Amino acid sequence: MAPNDRRTVRAVPTPSKGGARSVRLTEPSPFAPSAAQVTADSQGGTPAPTPTAARQGSIRLPDWDEVAWPDADDDKLEEAAWPGGSGAPPAGGAPAARPGAVPPGGLLDGILRLGPDGGRRVPAPSSNDGSARHGRSARQSPGGPRLARLALVVVLVAGLIAVAVAMARSGGEERPAQAAGGTTTAPSGRARTIMVATTGTPAGDGSAERPYRSVQQALVDARPGDTVAVAAGTYTEGIHSIRPGRPGAPIRLLGEGARIAGATGANILVEITHDDIEVRGFDLSKARSLRWIAGASRVRVISNTLHDAGGECVRLRGGSVDNEIGGNRIERCGQAGFAPGGPDAAGEGIYIGTATARAGGVPDASNGNWIHDNVVSAPAECVDIAEHALGNRIEANTCGGAQDPAGGGIGVRGNANVLRANVVTGGKGGGIRLGGERGSDGVNNVVVGNRVTGNAGFGLLVQRRPQSAICGNAVDGNAAGTSNVGGLDPSAACPR
Repeated sequence: MAPNDRRTVRAVPTPSKGGARSVRLTEPSPFAPSAAQVTADSQGGTPAPTPTAARQGSIRLPDWDEVAWPDADDDKLEEAAWPGGSGAPPAGGAPAARPGAVPPGGLLDGILRLGPDGGRRVPAPSSNDGSARHGRSARQSPGGPRLARLALVVVLVAGLIAVAVAMARSGGEERPAQAAGGTTTAPSGRARTIMVATTGTPAGDGSAERPYRSVQQALVDARPGDTVAVAAGTYTEGIHSIRPGRPGAPIRLLGEGARIAGATGANILVEITHDDIEVRGFDLSKARSLRWIAGASRVRVISNTLHDAGGECVRLRGGSVDNEIGGNRIERCGQAGFAPGGPDAAGEGIYIGTATARAGGVPDASNGNWIHDNVVSAPAECVDIAEHALGNRIEANTCGGAQDPAGGGIGVRGNANVLRANVVTGGKGGGIRLGGERGSDGVNNVVVGNRVTGNAGFGLLVQRRPQSAICGNAVDGNAAGTSNVGGLDPSAACPR
C-alpha cells in the first residue's frame, strides 16, 4: 500500500454455515478512486460487493484478517471474540476495533492453528474462560496459513532487530536485576554511579545506601558510561575488567581516597583486557605488576599513585594501542630482587611491548600509546619501549632513580617513537638510550626538547642509526659526556 493511501473498510457480520457469523472485509484496488464497498443482507444474505466495487477491482484482505463471531444476540459477543476487549459492537454492525487485542489462545496460536484440510480455523474461546461457548469457526482458504507464517516471520525478525539494537546500546548485555530496594539501576543505556565502600556487604546493590563491598563486584555490574565510585579505605583484592566501555562512554573507576592492595603473593593487581576503561585516583600497591593492560585500546590510567611492585609497575602488552598513562606518581618498582643486568631485571616504571626474546616469535605491536606527565622513580628504566612497539609518544615525564649502568632513564628499542619535553636525571646509566640488539631496532625516533642532566653515563646514548630527529635538547652535567656519537649535538636547534 502506498504511504499516502487512505483505505476505508466496512464489515458486517453475516450468517454462515453452522450458525456462526463471519465477517468479510474488502478494500479497493490501489488504482480505484473510491473506498471499498461491502454489502450484505442484514437478514442473513451472503455479502457481495456492489457492481461499482467489482469494476474497480475489489480486493479481499488476507485470510488471516477474518475472524468468526458468535451469534449477534450473544451478550458476550465482544468478550468471546476478543478476550482483551470490553463492550459489544453495535447491533448488526462491525465490532469496535481493539488495538493490541489478541485472539483466544494467544498470537501464535491464533495465526498458526489449522483446520483438517489445511485451511486455518480461528480458535474458539477457551472452555474455562467464562466466555460464550462457540465451537464453530470460519473455514479459511489454504493460502491463508502461508500469508500468516510470512507475517509471523516479519514480526519476529523486527523484534529480534529491536532487541539487538537495545543490547548494543547497553553494552551487549542486559543489566542484571537489582536486589529489592536497590536504587542504582537506571533504564538501559543510561549512565549510573555504582558505589563501593568498606562498609558495604556482598549483598549490596551498589546504591549509596547499600554499596558493594568490593571493586570487582562493582565491575561485574558496570556497563558502558557507568562510574564506579570507590570510597576511602583499603581494599585487599585483585581486580580485572569484565567488559568494554564504548568510545565516548568508558567504564570509569574513580578512587576517592581508595587504596587497592594485593594479598601476599599477588601477581597482577589491576588487569585490563577490554577497551574504553578509565582508572583514576587510586593508590595501588603490593603485587608483581600493579597495572597490566593487555590487548586493549583507549584505556586511560590517570592521576594514580603506584608503588611497591615486585616487577614493573605498569605494563602495556599484547597489541595494546592508543592508551593513555598520564599524571601518575610511580615509585619503588622492582622490589622482588631487581639486579642490574640480571636474567629477570624487571623493575621498569612503565614498560611497553614485549622483548623479542620473550615474545615467542610473535611481534608485540603495542603502538600509539601516550605516556605523559608522570613522575617516575624506578630501578630499571622509567619508560622502556620494546622492539616492534611503534609510534608511542613519551612526553613531559620526570624520570629518576635508574640503577642499571648499562641502561638508561628512558630506553627505546622500538622504532618511530617520540620523546619530547621529558626530564631525565640521577641515573647510574645513560639518560636516554636508543637502540636494541638488532641493527633494525631503535631507529627513526624523534628526541626533542628534553632535559637530561646528572646521569653517570652519557646524556644521550645512541646505539643504532638513523634517527629521525635529535635536536633542541638540554644535555649537560652527565658524567660520561653529552653523547657517545662524535659530532652529534643534541642541543642543536631543530630545523623549521
